Amino acid sequence: MKDHPINSDGPRLPALLVFDVDETLSDMSPLAARFEDVGAPAHLAQIWFAELLRDGFALTVSGVAEPFARLGGEMLRVRLDDQDLDRDLDEAVQHVLGASPIWRCTPTWPRASTRWPTSGSGSSP
Repeated sequence: MKDHPINSDGPRLPALLVFDVDETLSDMSPLAARFEDVGAPAHLAQIWFAELLRDGFALTVSGVAEPFARLGGEMLRVRLDDQDLDRDLDEAVQHVLGASPIWRCTPTWPRASTRWPTSGSGSSP
């Protein structure tokens, strides 16, 4: 069986590419510190974020859009509910979610982002 491209000139280039770079190009270690600040173990940050990504992806492919703070906050309430926190649950959630502005990009991010092609040629850096 012969492969037949959609158009006679070959496969079309995608109009849009989306990259999931959370935890790849961003330094999320300050988030673990925020979990410890409220009395929760640091490792819960990774679990919570993995669950947030999983559920966020599932909602997206289902056509449902939830703001990050709302989805993240509700999931954080569930994750922290059985922890021995040093403050009220709502205050703990606000403290942890307040970490997002302090997430930093890894040192390779600026260099990598400037090498992306801009011409639409489809070539990789």
